[in-house]
Amino acid sequence: LQRMFFSFSHRVSLDASGRLLLPEKLRKLAGIEKEVVAVGVMDRIELWAAERWDAFAAENEDAFDPVRRGALPGPARRGRRAAGG
Repeated sequence: LQRMFFSFSHRVSLDASGRLLLPEKLRKLAGIEKEVVAVGVMDRIELWAAERWDAFAAENEDAFDPVRRGALPGPARRGRRAAGG
């Protein structure tokens, strides 16, 4: 399953202006036309078409509630406490 998922990953470089240029194949696959949302997920960044991210977030709003309340599980929560005090 990971092999299939990561077969769509590409190594990209920044252009002279510091922009990340996505291959057209990936833009089409993700439905990215203009606006993009970058989401940090553990050790990677996901790029979403803004409309698709908004729809995903709305559909999964209940799952985001614990995060909004600061109820993160495990090390992330411990890290937050340690940084704060």
